Amino acid sequence: MTALVDNTLKIYNSPSFIPLLNNYEQAEMTDDVYSFVGNQNIYFLNTFFGKDKKIKKGKRKHTLFYQALVLKNIEPSLRTEDMAANLLWMLYHHYEEPKDINPYEIVKIAQNALKSEADSANCGKKKYLIDNDCKSLTKPEKSKYLGQAMKKKRDNDVLPNYDFNLSVSKNAILLGKSVGTIYNSLKDNDVNYKDDKEYLNFKELYFVTAIENRSVRKMAMISSLNRGKSERYIKKINSE
Repeated sequence: MTALVDNTLKIYNSPSFIPLLNNYEQAEMTDDVYSFVGNQNIYFLNTFFGKDKKIKKGKRKHTLFYQALVLKNIEPSLRTEDMAANLLWMLYHHYEEPKDINPYEIVKIAQNALKSEADSANCGKKKYLIDNDCKSLTKPEKSKYLGQAMKKKRDNDVLPNYDFNLSVSKNAILLGKSVGTIYNSLKDNDVNYKDDKEYLNFKELYFVTAIENRSVRKMAMISSLNRGKSERYIKKINSE
């Protein structure tokens, strides 16, 4: 234990020490302001506690253990002394009366976290990540673009996989979404979910129509629907 503590302090006090706060560099980003990264095992150590806010006594060790689990997710091969050094940094920068907790206790927390077999896969997981060039946006702007990214993710999950032969509630079960989420996606994209026969009739017409006449404009004329629905239904057919 003494050697681990000594190594922890040596790492923490090194001029080259930089705290490990995330693994954002591993994320695959889109061209949008926000990208969905919830399926990429991207994690971050939350330090956004507000100006001059510190983690209070009584919650410190529990929070340090949770943050150790996050660090394990960020870098699964992290050594005990490296994790402990990062926990020391968190302790001295974001906790009340940090000197009450000594380095030996920090190393013990790191050891326990590394040994833990608890389901911690979601500890610190990042769902949406902002493009580096867009971090200077105002809070209202960020909120707007995040909302757009969340709707895009929702629609990508729902629209290509929606089965018009089934009810909305059955689709919700199959897609693992709430009924409200399904309804909102269909409504926001002007999908006529109340009359599934319209799509089925369009689909039947589409496949009996010569390939050269299956354009959005011509299918709209053949089916007596507007171009918006014709385009949406053709996309749905092609995605199936």
